[in-house]
Parts: sequence; structure tokens; C-alpha cells
Amino acid sequence: IVARQFIFRMREFEQMEMQFFIKPGTQQEWYEHWKETRLKWHLSLGMGEDNYRSHDHEKLAHYADAAADIEFKFPFGFKELEGIHSRTDF
Repeated sequence: IVARQFIFRMREFEQMEMQFFIKPGTQQEWYEHWKETRLKWHLSLGMGEDNYRSHDHEKLAHYADAAADIEFKFPFGFKELEGIHSRTDF
């Protein structure tokens, strides 16, 4: 018997953040740039385009004017890999 266990979103292995500072008023342009750039990077890994999806958040944090998630289809369903957020000048 082979037991398989999936460890998902363990803080010890996953915590990483990139902050990208821009000129105020250009955040929508940069937000769209990073959404496209990051999804292209994930797709370049060759795991199959059908295994990825991206969606914009409907509910936003008080400091954000846009947010999206890139999700991957794991054996247990789609789960977030990465979030892209426009945090304005908060």
C-alpha cells in the first residue's frame, strides 16, 4: 500500500512576497502587467493550460483597488498559488 499525502500551503515552505512600488496613478496599468506576466510564467512551466485559472476578486481589502488569484488544479481541486494585488498608496 502506497500512502500519498499532499501538504498544501504550509507557511514554512510557501511564505514569500514581492512588493513592487510604482508612481501613484499608474497602478491599474501595473496591475494588469503583473497579472499577465505572472500567469505567463506559471504556464511556461509546462503543467498544462487547463490546470490554471485566474479570477479577479469581487470583495477587496480597504486598501486595495484590484486583486486577483492564480489557481492551480491539484488532485483535490483548484487552489490559490499566487495573489496579485493593487494596494494603491496605502
